[in-house]
Amino acid sequence: MSDASGSYEVGYKKPPKHTRFQKGHSGNPGGLRKKPDPTVMTAVDDALAETIDLPMDGNTRSFTAKELIVAQLMAKSMKGDLRAIKRLLDLREHVEKVGDPEPTVIYISEDEAKAA
Repeated sequence: MSDASGSYEVGYKKPPKHTRFQKGHSGNPGGLRKKPDPTVMTAVDDALAETIDLPMDGNTRSFTAKELIVAQLMAKSMKGDLRAIKRLLDLREHVEKVGDPEPTVIYISEDEAKAA
């Protein structure tokens, strides 16, 4: 079947021209993908960048929450936890692809620390 000029053939992935673009119907009914809420992303980034002081060998060392999470994953992996091994490898692969953003350091006063 062809249109009036005879140059358009209807077939697989070639709908009739009069039905192709209907008024009032979007070409992208799902719309754009929703971006994550920046305040949630900021809160997570801030929490992961927070420093925690831990006593080690008689001294106090500072670690970020992100470092401690990775250390815990590593410890569980070394014990043979298959889920932890998979998560650790997935995390490594993700960081290889996307990259690891530099953490921001948060300084809080002693009063704020006691209140938390």
